[in-house]
Amino acid sequence: MLTRAQIQRLAQRHGIGAQAQERNYIQHLLLFLLYSRSQMLAFKGGTALRVVYHGNRYSEDLDFNGPADVEALKKLWQAVLDGLGDFGIAAEMRAAWQSGAGYSFDVSYGCGT
Repeated sequence: MLTRAQIQRLAQRHGIGAQAQERNYIQHLLLFLLYSRSQMLAFKGGTALRVVYHGNRYSEDLDFNGPADVEALKKLWQAVLDGLGDFGIAAEMRAAWQSGAGYSFDVSYGCGT
């Protein structure tokens, strides 16, 4: 886990707030953990544009396309969230819901920094 001071330095370097930098760091960890476990989801949306094409849009959410097996998605994401513990981050799925043809959930996390 990055320390609070490291987050602050990165935020200054990137010209963003510390909270946005922390979210960026957590999002990158989530993507690393996700794709080390499965290739079943295609990363899309504003955050994907920033991460893949180095855009400057900072977003709060991660968007994916994939199979409609909700139970498989829940199991995969729970494994990803559990994996954050290896980085000193406690995370949990707070809420999950069907949204149109998709599936959405909120995650909360806490860091020891």
